[in-house]
Amino acid sequence: MVAKKPPRETDNFVGQKIMEWRLTRGYTQQQLGEKLGVSGKTINSYETGRHRISAGRIWDVAIILAVSLLNFFPDGADVIAVEESEIIRRLRAADVAFMRRFVRLSEVPHGDVARRAITAILGLALRDE
Repeated sequence: MVAKKPPRETDNFVGQKIMEWRLTRGYTQQQLGEKLGVSGKTINSYETGRHRISAGRIWDVAIILAVSLLNFFPDGADVIAVEESEIIRRLRAADVAFMRRFVRLSEVPHGDVARRAITAILGLALRDE
């Protein structure tokens, strides 16, 4: 009989993140378990690190909780920050300023209308590329 491997630090981190996002989204362990096709006790065992969660199951959890898969891993935020900073480094200052303003449109009244209009104009302008 093969001895069961104890959970690693990452397993505990993933379990903690599952619990945080589950609570943020207002699910009980039982409700999340039902959506995944497992028991609430199984969700508890993931969250407490007693059992490891498979890659496929963590994928399903991310979809159900409507969060990025990167939210479940310790360096996920760092990966995103590095990718964004590399992209920004390569862009001209005017491009960066435009993108920041475009993102901020969601914060102002009717910003969603402005974003759709800008997106449509860009679509027409770049249609031949």
